[in-house]
Amino acid sequence: MADWWDTLWRTDGKARPFEMNTNALEAATGDMSSRSQRQAHVLSRATPAVSAITNA
Repeated sequence: MADWWDTLWRTDGKARPFEMNTNALEAATGDMSSRSQRQAHVLSRATPAVSAITNA
């Protein structure tokens, strides 16, 4: 398994894009459901607001 530093940084010392960092960390920790849980949470919070705006 790669060292956590290798999942965050490329060999040229530049940081990987945030999305890649998130994927690597979720894979390394085995927490593959956290992204879908976050998305579901955001959608559940956003849907009533969007409905209120579109129905106004």
